[in-house]
Amino acid sequence: MQPAQRVLLRLLGLVTLALALFLGWKSRWFHVERDLSRYPQIELTYTTAEFERITHSRGSITKQVALVTRDGTKFVMEDGVWASHFDGPTLASRLSAGGSVHAWVHPDYPRALRGIQGGPVDIPPEWGLAYDQRNMRIGVWVDGVMAVVGLVLLGSRF
Repeated sequence: MQPAQRVLLRLLGLVTLALALFLGWKSRWFHVERDLSRYPQIELTYTTAEFERITHSRGSITKQVALVTRDGTKFVMEDGVWASHFDGPTLASRLSAGGSVHAWVHPDYPRALRGIQGGPVDIPPEWGLAYDQRNMRIGVWVDGVMAVVGLVLLGSRF
């Protein structure tokens, strides 16, 4: 292998390892709550609910239900929380009349709902906790693979 190719591979390894370290640091080393005690609870009064399908630049689609307050603030609940139990448009339709609910929000994202109770539909906060725990487990695996690839590229003798 040419020296320039070796340098390029090592640079790629360094960048991959740095990205893995940054993602770990940004996620607080993939800390995830073990129970609901740290999930803030709020009383949320909303005027309507909307089902949103957001298409991203690479063709992926995010589905969420947004509860909109009188001042236009949106509290969103991703489909990973409710999709195995509800259809998105149906859920939004059942919540569309507005009302007040007791809500649990993500500890780091105060507009991300993880459960609601007391309205036309109850979504137990345990579903949101399980969703967060699944996301963190996947993040640990992806980050681990990136770190190993980065180390292999850095230490390679191609």
